[in-house]
Amino acid sequence: MIKKIKLTLGILFFLQAFTFSVYSQEKRQVSKKYPNGNPSLVIIVNSKGEKIKEISYFENGKVDYEGSFKNKLEHGFWTYYYEDGAKKFVETYKNGLEEGKHYEYYPDGQLAKTEIYVAGKLVQTIDGE
Repeated sequence: MIKKIKLTLGILFFLQAFTFSVYSQEKRQVSKKYPNGNPSLVIIVNSKGEKIKEISYFENGKVDYEGSFKNKLEHGFWTYYYEDGAKKFVETYKNGLEEGKHYEYYPDGQLAKTEIYVAGKLVQTIDGE
């Protein structure tokens, strides 16, 4: 029983150390700033210097958009916001091409429309609620 506990603790310690090392290797770079000092564009790079995330801000400090990269191409979710912080668009990319459902919202938060993409091509548009 004690051997199992020691093994479990050892595995947990390893996983925690590994997770910390992965996240600590990411670096945040402020690429541009507004005259008031707030960041305009922040790039997150991995230990190899490859861009893995981009975050753009409005001058008021709220997020304008944020999205991820894989192999230098847009990949995963990209979210755009209105200046008050409400979601404007949510898009999904796979290897640089639009893929899956994309959502557009009115400023009040209501769904305006849904677009469905396959390999970068719009295949269907559905009006909101």
